[in-house]
Amino acid sequence: MEKTTGEELRQYAIDASYQRPPIEGDLPQTWADALDIVMGELRTLMIHKHNDYGPDNILSLGVKGIFVRVWDKVNRLKRLVWEGREAQVAETVIDTWQDLSNYGIIAVMVERGWWELPFDED
Repeated sequence: MEKTTGEELRQYAIDASYQRPPIEGDLPQTWADALDIVMGELRTLMIHKHNDYGPDNILSLGVKGIFVRVWDKVNRLKRLVWEGREAQVAETVIDTWQDLSNYGIIAVMVERGWWELPFDED
């Protein structure tokens, strides 16, 4: 498998429709490349979930609602990571970390008044 270039990783990070090849044997060569991969995954996940849920699920309770969602995720991680329990649902620990990361981004967008901006992925 050919290694993905840093430029391809950056494209993946900014374009949710860009289909990056599988990561198998294609590890980032720099910390910045790794950051680009993770941020691209978070962006894609956020766009897909925002498309599914829309803005009202956040707007209904605002930052307090985000806090409750974060609290749920932190407690899930506490049980799985800290206490070593086995997951009972098909959500990985990485999925939970990604959700937490995106809730932080959502909170920043809400605080700045950006959450209600038109959804336009194009």
